[in-house]
Amino acid sequence: MFVTMFQRAMFATLCAAALPAQQLKVVPVGMDFVEGPAVSTTPFSATTGGIQLLIDASQVTQSVGYLNGIRFRPTQTTSSSAGFTKNYQINLYTVPTTAAAFEASASPYDPNAIIAGATPTTVFNGPMTFPATAPLSLAPASFSIHFPFTTPYIFDGTQGNLLIMLETTDLVPTPGTYRIDAVQFREDQITGIAAPIDTAGCVVNGTSLTSAVNASRLVYNGSIDVTLASIPASAFPAAIVTLGLVRADVDLGSLGLTGCTGRAGSLDLTQFAVSGGGVYPLVSWPIPNSTIFSGLALVSQSLGLAASGVFLDSAVSNAHALRLAENLMPATVTAMYGFHTVTMTTNAWFHGTVGQITPVVQLDGLFP
Repeated sequence: MFVTMFQRAMFATLCAAALPAQQLKVVPVGMDFVEGPAVSTTPFSATTGGIQLLIDASQVTQSVGYLNGIRFRPTQTTSSSAGFTKNYQINLYTVPTTAAAFEASASPYDPNAIIAGATPTTVFNGPMTFPATAPLSLAPASFSIHFPFTTPYIFDGTQGNLLIMLETTDLVPTPGTYRIDAVQFREDQITGIAAPIDTAGCVVNGTSLTSAVNASRLVYNGSIDVTLASIPASAFPAAIVTLGLVRADVDLGSLGLTGCTGRAGSLDLTQFAVSGGGVYPLVSWPIPNSTIFSGLALVSQSLGLAASGVFLDSAVSNAHALRLAENLMPATVTAMYGFHTVTMTTNAWFHGTVGQITPVVQLDGLFP
């Protein structure tokens, strides 16, 4: 569908305005309402173990910030996990080591090499209660695993990068596998993320509309490509395709669309697609070739306009949370984690060697 220069300019303006909140930071950037495509079972599935999470100052603050907590979130699962309580200790450091240097180092590795002589500050030491989890009906989960700091940490981004070291401090066994949300941005792949928010949309009078987004094109100098299909094919001769910079879950029953939920909290960009013989044209927005779009998050959802011409016969599609990525090869590494594995035969620290691998975390505090 034709995209005007005005739409391009508006897209750039809206994206530039989508600045991170100053009271929290989600790392990697742009994962606030986008579920990661990976799963981490460390560190909360191990009786004994821990992680080192290294975040470049550019992702936190490059001046002086104040941290008073860290949060993780459960990920999409296929089975339930029991809740439990276990003791942990968290030490924070400001280190010269970068995430890229961490990723490039050998594995197994010496955790002291990442610390590089920095002085630890213990910000949490005690029990943490983990909520029971079940398969998500709506993704992503909230950041419900909250470690509030007993001692705030002053981080000076001009002096180095943030290292978070979380370790178990008891031998109480965990009740099973506890999964948290994570990302793996490979060095040898260029792709964004198109994560489902819900998978169904709504069914109205036996009709429904589905949408799909090509994740591999979600990079700057790429495009946001939305493919539509309706059931039956003649159900919706036209559709409105929307992109929003804000996530919301709005019951559309007040508009007469019973059982339908709008996932976009703002309708910042829209296009109108007309079906020809039951087939919709590809709906596309070009992404300018600029690093400002790396990490930008959006919500994509569509509204099918019924053949009857009656608005109450309309239906909304399934929805996706999108994250745009850089188009560089190899990809830039700005956060990285290593994990401590303790078994009867192994007691060592390991990390991934094919790109940025890290759990999705929320840092609480103030970040100038």
